[in-house]
Amino acid sequence: DARTRLHLTLGKVETGMWADVMARRGADGGLVALQVAVLPPEVRLKGLVTARPEDPNGVGDWTIAGQTITVTAETRISERGGPVDLDHWVEVYALEQDGGLVAQRMRGIEPMPAVEIFGAIQGADPAWMISTIPVAYNQDTLFHGEPATGLLAHVAANLGDDGSLLALRWNVLWVEPNSTRPDVSFVGTIKALPEEGLEGVWTVDEQAVVVDANT
Repeated sequence: DARTRLHLTLGKVETGMWADVMARRGADGGLVALQVAVLPPEVRLKGLVTARPEDPNGVGDWTIAGQTITVTAETRISERGGPVDLDHWVEVYALEQDGGLVAQRMRGIEPMPAVEIFGAIQGADPAWMISTIPVAYNQDTLFHGEPATGLLAHVAANLGDDGSLLALRWNVLWVEPNSTRPDVSFVGTIKALPEEGLEGVWTVDEQAVVVDANT
């Protein structure tokens, strides 16, 4: 509504981008946005480098946490936090392109107890897919929230010898209101926007959210 605050991290809002929404329940049970932050759809992956290209500038395919990550001449690489090389841990920000992941930024980090993935839930068959990355789970996986296609998730996982990932903790980025916190908070993929301007009904994941001049 007219009180919604809208924060753009990019110049233009388009479907397929991600939105971090804080909303209240309206009288009809619908969601009225209080604050919307529009984010680039970047997958974040923290893991061990087990293969890298021979190119001295790192251009080519890397294997990080068992996943193929393509580095281009436009990828920004920083070694301020640690080496970006074989047998070292890195953090990658990547975009999905043609079914794969292309690194936008990559930096060295300290070793971590588990691989971490942040991305969009894309369904399960049989493992859940997080922005093209398959992540298996078992009875010991701790879920916080119910996974659903289109929502975003932050997952900590173990890397198997075969390069597969088994989730230890799975945090779905959706917070329902309760008696002490009346707002709803969730992060999801923008599926539809108003025909003109930004005010009107947005569809984020499968949720209809009203954005007005107060947002």
